[in-house]
Amino acid sequence: IAYSPFAKLEGLPDMGWHNVIAIDTKTAFAAQQQLLITFLLGTSVTALAVAALAVFLADRGTRPVLKAADAVAKIGQGDLDTRLHISGTDELAQLASNINSMAGDLETLLTEQKLSAERSGILKNIIIKLVAASTSEDILNLAVYESRLALAADRLVYYSFENDDTGKIIAESITQNHSAILNSEF
Repeated sequence: IAYSPFAKLEGLPDMGWHNVIAIDTKTAFAAQQQLLITFLLGTSVTALAVAALAVFLADRGTRPVLKAADAVAKIGQGDLDTRLHISGTDELAQLASNINSMAGDLETLLTEQKLSAERSGILKNIIIKLVAASTSEDILNLAVYESRLALAADRLVYYSFENDDTGKIIAESITQNHSAILNSEF
């Protein structure tokens, strides 16, 4: 319901009339209802679009970090063949490159450490056998033999130099396919 008095007009008598207008509530608030529905629908669609974009960007931003963390965990568990795909030049690409480099370095270090342990074991066995040898000739022959095995060589000789620039092979270890040159002078 709306109330409005009539304005006085010049030259017309004042009748004392007033104006009261009544309109159905649904009709009066229909535009407001439509605006509210439009506002809520627009806000909901915009919120869903922003949420979808946020999920996409968050996934795109965190996936490389999660892959890097997974690769580091695998490397930490001993899977040194793990490598990350490198694309781009940003910080995540540098991180992937550093992780790949670290895995390669660890793999190389582990290989070197295994070789060193094998060499130490061979040397220990040689020393144990040398300590058990009774004569200097036994020690020399054992040292030449074990050294040839450790070096995986076909022939290993111990050469003794004389004062006149000559020399003699005083110990030798060879495989079956070679002829001996022990006691040969040069």
